[in-house]
Amino acid sequence: MFQAAKSAKLALDSTLLGDSLEALFAPAQLIDDVQWVSGFAGPSLQRLLHVPALRERSPQRDALGKMPELALAWRRLACGEVSLSDWLPQHDAEWAAYSDFVSFVMYASTLIELHDKPSLRRLQHLLGLAALRLKLDPLIHRQPELAVRLGIMIDTPGYLVAVEIAAACQLRVASVRNAISRREMIADPAHGVPVDAALDWMVQRRGFLYPVINAITPGRRINGRLANQWLQQDPRVEQLRRVTRLRMMQWRVLGSRRCFGVNEQGLHHCLVTLPADDPDGLAAAGLDALEDRSDDSAVALYRQSFAAAVVGGGASEAPIHQGVVPTMQVLDTLLDYLADTAQAARGAPSERPCQADQE
Repeated sequence: MFQAAKSAKLALDSTLLGDSLEALFAPAQLIDDVQWVSGFAGPSLQRLLHVPALRERSPQRDALGKMPELALAWRRLACGEVSLSDWLPQHDAEWAAYSDFVSFVMYASTLIELHDKPSLRRLQHLLGLAALRLKLDPLIHRQPELAVRLGIMIDTPGYLVAVEIAAACQLRVASVRNAISRREMIADPAHGVPVDAALDWMVQRRGFLYPVINAITPGRRINGRLANQWLQQDPRVEQLRRVTRLRMMQWRVLGSRRCFGVNEQGLHHCLVTLPADDPDGLAAAGLDALEDRSDDSAVALYRQSFAAAVVGGGASEAPIHQGVVPTMQVLDTLLDYLADTAQAARGAPSERPCQADQE
């Protein structure tokens, strides 16, 4: 096992931004990069540690052999494939191994033979992206010692600079700087953009790697795409159908059988549409910009869609309302409200089973 530094500051490589992460961090590519870097770092470590030969069985040899596997573990975090709580090690040996990979990359970065080599730059960028993922997570805000234990130093906590925002959204740095100059995000000249403001902007970008951060951070903005993803794992609702003509995913609340639709690919807002005669209750639940859309030109399509989920005249006769769900907290409150059977008696009549399909 390598002796890990207490913490290391890892920089993102702006020249790699905008490239596809699937190609940049393809598993086979990462394994090749680690093995290539090991070919240079191994002999140097052999001399420093006075190991007769890293070809022989030794703790240092075993540690080097684990580097490809550890690179893939860090890749899962950096690319947003797993939640932080699921990714964090469970045992001391795993914590040490994850930190070993950071130490391995940092040590390799000191070797003149590897200066500016593509393989090392990709590994440095990988850990820079992983450090950014840690920086954004509310768990690290509450327990910063977790990052230190992994060997990662969080630079300027609470703020993001343009290169970090670009990396999180798979954009070029120039695009982010233009957005800041247009005051889409207000930056502190000394520190950068506050994380909360950056998250509200980033979740509206199609390439944002970590939308789950907005879902688990109280008060952060969400959109229709994120809401639909989250609803798929919420036990209070069932998915009914995708209404292609309206670009809407339709859901039913199990407690009350009330139906509602969410804009399927919405990036800027989470727009909820539902038949209801209780607008005051919906507004009290937190829906913003609530409107009666019964006179909308598309109302017939909405009524047809919701009528397929219920029996009786209530759904077709109730006004069609639309409102914006600004945060996951409001979505949670809205689901609880719709599940209330007392409200259900007013908002939806008896139902028949509705087959989940595509219209």
